Amino acid sequence: MDRTAPLISVSCLPDSPSEGVDVECTCTATDTGDSGIKIAALFGHGTATESFKASGTSEVSSSVCSSTDYAGNKGTGSGSFTPTAASGGSGGSSGGSGGGISRAAAGNFKKTTWNSINAGEIATVEPDNGVIGVSKVSFGLKEKKWGVWMKVAKKDSIPSEFKPFGNKAHKIIEITKSLSIKEGDFVSPTIDIKVEKSWVNDNNLGRNDVALHRYHDSVWNQLETEFVKDDGTYLHYSAKTPGFSYFIIGTKDQVSGKTAEEVAEAAAEAMALEEASEEAPGRDMGADGDELVGAESNLTRNIVIVLAVLIVIAVAAFLMKRRK
Repeated sequence: MDRTAPLISVSCLPDSPSEGVDVECTCTATDTGDSGIKIAALFGHGTATESFKASGTSEVSSSVCSSTDYAGNKGTGSGSFTPTAASGGSGGSSGGSGGGISRAAAGNFKKTTWNSINAGEIATVEPDNGVIGVSKVSFGLKEKKWGVWMKVAKKDSIPSEFKPFGNKAHKIIEITKSLSIKEGDFVSPTIDIKVEKSWVNDNNLGRNDVALHRYHDSVWNQLETEFVKDDGTYLHYSAKTPGFSYFIIGTKDQVSGKTAEEVAEAAAEAMALEEASEEAPGRDMGADGDELVGAESNLTRNIVIVLAVLIVIAVAAFLMKRRK
């Protein structure tokens, strides 16, 4: 019979922060018996992470983290960090949404902390790495809040206890926030995302087939997602969300495929590239400046391109008709 409690590990990084620096403590559990983890490692407030702002020079302990295995054994543990004295020099505090302190790990997450956010202000978190898939998170608050933070993180997978995502997934994102703000405190929370055009094209999707989905109440909910622009590399979208949790950028519940307009645009781009390649120097010219070689071949090539465009449009129309 398994009588060994899970081993709890809490790491707080950085472990020797300067005053004013954000510290994040993460809790994990390892089953040292043979029954398996039943209740994942969580702090008392129900998350596996908690954040502090370093202050003073005394050791700071995290909350108690606990986990339970299937045999009913419960393990507990906590972590700690010790702030270091701030270096001399002038400085100032950052208040309001315009004074957020940001930190990021390249390709992994972006976290912004505010000393306070006033009612009516718009606060933003803007990841500068396209790998995350989120270009901006913005929100307002109904009333002034102190000690606010928000973190946007790229994830490789969804938690095992979540229901599977039924559509085609592109990016998995987790957005977490400080405990000082609840879902009902937000005003017009919005998430701006961007999707590589190559992914859309490789999956034979149209620009209107992409949506942001949020996991809430044990269900993946498709959010109203509006196409904003095409910058040549990314397709940009904006989605309203009632709150923050896990998100997936993926296909809509109903996929319609490329529109005739998109097919025509792709064909036009192909033709433009072909015409540009034909303008390369080195053709034979007569004494009067007339081109001697290539006119007939260029005409034939253009006819072939036009026929190809017509075929592509016809196939697209046929596929769209079959989906209806």
